Amino acid sequence: MTKKIRMIFLVLTIALLSFFIFNTYFKYSPLATWKFYGSNDEYITGHYYPPAKDSATDLIISIPEVPEKNGLKITKWDGCHLKLNNDNKILDISYFTDGLVQASFSTDNPIYIPLIELNFYQPDDMHWSITRLTDNTYKGWIWDNVANQLISVHYQSDRKTLIKGTSYTLMPGSYWLFQRWDDEVLVEEYNLGDLPAKDSFIPESDKQRLKHAKAEFQNIASELAKPLNLPFDLKLWDDSLCE
Repeated sequence: MTKKIRMIFLVLTIALLSFFIFNTYFKYSPLATWKFYGSNDEYITGHYYPPAKDSATDLIISIPEVPEKNGLKITKWDGCHLKLNNDNKILDISYFTDGLVQASFSTDNPIYIPLIELNFYQPDDMHWSITRLTDNTYKGWIWDNVANQLISVHYQSDRKTLIKGTSYTLMPGSYWLFQRWDDEVLVEEYNLGDLPAKDSFIPESDKQRLKHAKAEFQNIASELAKPLNLPFDLKLWDDSLCE
């Protein structure tokens, strides 16, 4: 009898251990993995990940928690996220069902530094890139949806803390938090159900900035994808990449 109990206990232990290993290994496993080969036997590894649950909230999230790997990673859930990571340089593009497109090019060596950013809230709406100044702060012009015009912005060296300007943050519950800062002081804050759309009139200066931004991001992508043995068209303004 004791031998039988030991055998049952051993079988249960093996089964439990197997389940733990299977769950740990496959939880973050990509649905597909591939390699893009270049002309000199160089390659970038690509990974496609399915939707996943947030470990903290147990809710389905658009971009699952996955180990960081060099190469191309695409995640899809009610939208699309593309991340091209090569030689400590990162190109991030996110698409959402409401038409929002966000893109950034950054480096994480030695620390995360956003080099250029671009956000489309409608096909022709844009936040223009911010330039790093000699005092390590960032200054430039962005399109403000509430003001319906370009406004000047000034950021601290972390590229997140506003000295002057506005910010729009997509919050849980699909509403937007609007904040306006002046001289590092929050002077206005309220919630928006939807982002105000830009009117149909697009100044020529905006068109030129938008054209330049698209070209700049495509050049960045082409440079990062040099080892690839195929053309790489980001189509930042067309989410057909993720259909």
